[in-house]
Amino acid sequence: MKRNTSSKGNGAGLKGKLAARLGLAVLIGLAAVETAHAGDFCIDYLASGGIRTIVAKRFKMPKPGKCEQLTGFSTYQGSTRTVSGPVCVATDGTHATFGLTGVSASLAFYYTIVLPLPLGTPGTISVYTNTGAVQLVSAPTGAACSPSPQQVP
Repeated sequence: MKRNTSSKGNGAGLKGKLAARLGLAVLIGLAAVETAHAGDFCIDYLASGGIRTIVAKRFKMPKPGKCEQLTGFSTYQGSTRTVSGPVCVATDGTHATFGLTGVSASLAFYYTIVLPLPLGTPGTISVYTNTGAVQLVSAPTGAACSPSPQQVP
């Protein structure tokens, strides 16, 4: 059997391989872009009465040394409060610090949450109100909300 050694035959095979590799690269690139999109992010923490959740709408964790604005909500016992504030990731990428304010009627909540990165291990949280009351809370964790997006009540 004779091998095809013409430049036309090799060029066609090379073009086909190049097209396949380019197509694969485009698919990988599209997958990376898809995972980079912001989605709803949930922070669950323990408080008196059970687990509470802060939902950050369309949130993407900042890169190390950067900050992003979080906007979202929290609900508890039929009351919904808006929540917002800065989220900054340490320059070494080891943790994210959330400085959030939640407002509902005349009561304001001030949250300081530190989540270790990568996500998965519980962090620390402190919650104070505008009346000076300290809320007993613990064990915050953060992850993509499931299901996402979360509906605003």
